[in-house]
Amino acid sequence: MPVLPAVLFARRRGWWLLTPALALAALWLAGCSLAGDVTPPPNATPLFQATATVAGGPNATPSPAVPDVGHPMTAPSAAEGGLVFLEHCTACHGPTGQGDGEMVAQLTTLPPDFTDPTFARARSPRDLFTVITDGRIDNLMPPFGNSLSEAERWSLAAFVYTLSAPPAQLAAGQAVYAANCAACHGEAGQGDGPQA
Repeated sequence: MPVLPAVLFARRRGWWLLTPALALAALWLAGCSLAGDVTPPPNATPLFQATATVAGGPNATPSPAVPDVGHPMTAPSAAEGGLVFLEHCTACHGPTGQGDGEMVAQLTTLPPDFTDPTFARARSPRDLFTVITDGRIDNLMPPFGNSLSEAERWSLAAFVYTLSAPPAQLAAGQAVYAANCAACHGEAGQGDGPQA
């Protein structure tokens, strides 16, 4: 009986009969890969665009295009983000993030109130990081992708998130973490708890 009729005959009964020839063919096909054959056509648009440039003025060289992972490579520090906020953001956003900085009178659009919980719930940390990196030129917010490191921008996004939580809520969250998470994740969330 040829291979194909044997397989079709067996399939009609509800099970597959795999002959040695089909088994070898399946193994051969499983070992095939098109990965080496996938090359973009000439003048193709890259999947990931570089947005940052290396310092150097108008003739700056674009940084190499890298995939955007969408999350920080190291744990952000809201405390360090607070220092960045004081240095770079208070003129427009105000010292407490309420959008009442000294430059507000010169702006056409008022900055958001970071202390409003509705603001935080409507945005992800990634959204904040993107705005910090790329700016909002339409609202006169400059981009900080070239002047702040990636870690500083993630820490700044983490700090902005803390502004919408009342101190009592932060303390309650810290107590829950200490009671339920620190044993494995460690005091600072580094995965170095006694039960890790």
